Amino acid sequence: DDQENKYFIACEYNLDGDTHRSPWSNKYFPPPAGDSSEEALFHPAERLRRLEETSNEVFDAYKTNYYEGGVSSVYLWELEDGFAGAFLIRRELGSDPKMPCKGIWDSVHVVEMREPPPNSNMAHYKLTSSVMLHMQSVEHDAGAETELASHITRQAESKPDIRKKAGEDFHLLQIGHMIEEMEISIRQSIDGLYLAKQHEILCAVRSLDAAPVSTSDAEPEAEEPSGTTE
Repeated sequence: DDQENKYFIACEYNLDGDTHRSPWSNKYFPPPAGDSSEEALFHPAERLRRLEETSNEVFDAYKTNYYEGGVSSVYLWELEDGFAGAFLIRRELGSDPKMPCKGIWDSVHVVEMREPPPNSNMAHYKLTSSVMLHMQSVEHDAGAETELASHITRQAESKPDIRKKAGEDFHLLQIGHMIEEMEISIRQSIDGLYLAKQHEILCAVRSLDAAPVSTSDAEPEAEEPSGTTE
């Protein structure tokens, strides 16, 4: 976004035709070509746009604190009885070709918020989270290369009483809490299951490579025939 001098994530959630909407300026990049007008493209309603702006500021701070960099974007759109949104983070590691380790973390959190039905104070929040992780480690001296990839999808739901907590700030607080808990759970699963299993496999392979060959398994040397020659 050259207008706000900030990066944003281009994906299906901010795509309209052949152009993507920036959550920072609410403008489309590249500008629509031909006779198309930007006013004819999707823009959230004013109330939802204010929540989208606040969500991007908060999520940008969350991304910086947890990931120490990367790019984040939040896109909101209306539903018939509420709203939905996509909260995205992309973190790349090892852009320097001299670094031995490279990796990409992509997390996509799609939230649906349904307003309480008549005669009820319980709103319904549904979160669907997907995390895609790809890591690559290259040991140039040893000529070895290791790759690890995983894809995790999980869901969570919450039905809080919003009778005394109505307002945009409560929506953001509730959604942020659900996303934070989900990401912590997913990271713990990756650390405790995927990375631990990968480490176990690598240690087993290295142990096999380093195991000495027993003398009983070695092929016997050919013996010269005994006897005398004149």
